[in-house]
Amino acid sequence: MTVQLSVSCRTNKAAQLQASVGGNAWAADTNFATNALMYNGSQYYQCTTGGLSASSGGGPTGTGTGITDGTCVWQSVQPVLKVFSGTEPTNCVAADPSGLLVTMNLPAPLLTVSSGTTALAGTWSGTASGAGTASSFRIYDGTSSVNCHCQGAVGMSGSDLNLNNTSIASGQTVSVTSFALTEPAA
Repeated sequence: MTVQLSVSCRTNKAAQLQASVGGNAWAADTNFATNALMYNGSQYYQCTTGGLSASSGGGPTGTGTGITDGTCVWQSVQPVLKVFSGTEPTNCVAADPSGLLVTMNLPAPLLTVSSGTTALAGTWSGTASGAGTASSFRIYDGTSSVNCHCQGAVGMSGSDLNLNNTSIASGQTVSVTSFALTEPAA
């Protein structure tokens, strides 16, 4: 199944999506606030104790909680894309749509940003856990299932997220092959 996002998400500016979902890359000698998000290598982290990152070394590694980096303490987190059969809610604060079809763990970094255009990075795919007709999607930051940062409608053309087939079967592999958000000129 091919998935393509072709127009803007309505709940977040393109340039803010990467930072709000997965943060920026880790950097040495940097102050990180509690709850800050960042990625290091292929893993995302949330700062559980704010402080100054280490002045040497490569930053936090591994998964789990209590990962020390200078005076910062981190826990690993996993941003996700979820596709639903239910209709798109009014906004990201509203309850999830009904009918979860597939959850995809997103790679680090999940997007590349250049000149106002945000593009897919890495591989976005997952195995469908439900069956039905895809109607909406949401992207979450990984700190919990309630921190939605982007949502939109799913269709076969002209939607926020376009699939070559919106009929999803349980156990089917669903993959995103392109994702492009363009922020309009100010």
